[in-house]
Amino acid sequence: MRKIKKWKLLKEEDISPSQWFPLFKHKVQLPNGKIVDDYYLSKLGDVSMIVAVTTNKEVVFVRQYKHGAGEIVIELPAGRIRKGNIPEREAIMELEEETGFVAEKLEPLGFMFAEPSKDTQKTYGFLVRNVEVKRKQKFDITGHRGTSDTY
Repeated sequence: MRKIKKWKLLKEEDISPSQWFPLFKHKVQLPNGKIVDDYYLSKLGDVSMIVAVTTNKEVVFVRQYKHGAGEIVIELPAGRIRKGNIPEREAIMELEEETGFVAEKLEPLGFMFAEPSKDTQKTYGFLVRNVEVKRKQKFDITGHRGTSDTY
């Protein structure tokens, strides 16, 4: 098997248009020696996502408007990991904030890169069983007014 070599970062420039979209221009040297001076990379931040199963064996989802998609979407509860927080704690907080369901014992499912060519973001997955609604939903600063559903 042929050994894969990493690219060498020669220069990084922050060209972020706003706090909501961190964007960087890289100058890199490829393993073959070629220089690429306009490789763009986003650093959106890591995410925690949780698969919550109720006592009735239904999976909890959130329905809310997502501006990037321009649609109302159905998705698993998830959110960016806030500074100083750890993935497990963020998953518990996001589930409670978005749905009112409360998680206790999480089972880690690992992590994946959503778009490893153009973003550094890792999405950490967790499973929690036998959740029940115990809180009122809380909405974030962008005013997402979502609803939770089970299927």
